[in-house]
Amino acid sequence: MALVVLILAIAGGLLTAWVVASMNAVPGPVAGASPTPHATVQGSSPAASAGASSQPSGAPRRTPTPAPTVQVTPAPFTYVVQPGDHLINIANQFSVDIQDVMDLNNITNPNKIFVGEQLLIPGYGVQPTPKPAKSPKH
Repeated sequence: MALVVLILAIAGGLLTAWVVASMNAVPGPVAGASPTPHATVQGSSPAASAGASSQPSGAPRRTPTPAPTVQVTPAPFTYVVQPGDHLINIANQFSVDIQDVMDLNNITNPNKIFVGEQLLIPGYGVQPTPKPAKSPKH
């Protein structure tokens, strides 16, 4: 009797392995899989038809490309070098990178700026606040 049970168990395992190996892979959710492969007929389950699309299964899926965003770079503004100014202080004052100021003004040595020199400051920096006009003294 034990020998018959052993033969049936082995045959059942081989039959299950053959059924699983002969099934065509169907892309889709795992939730649609049945714990007993012989209970489902290919194409008859709702899960198999839910994953179907209008595209052939071999066709690549396309993801829509978002429209490019246009970034407008603000125009640079001018700063006149004052006595005691250093390029690093000017860059910090306007919250810009010193290298950007140097590149914009073709400066190779940051220590060589002169009083009265007009420097272009990148437009992304903090714009200078206009100073109020002094009223004449009486």
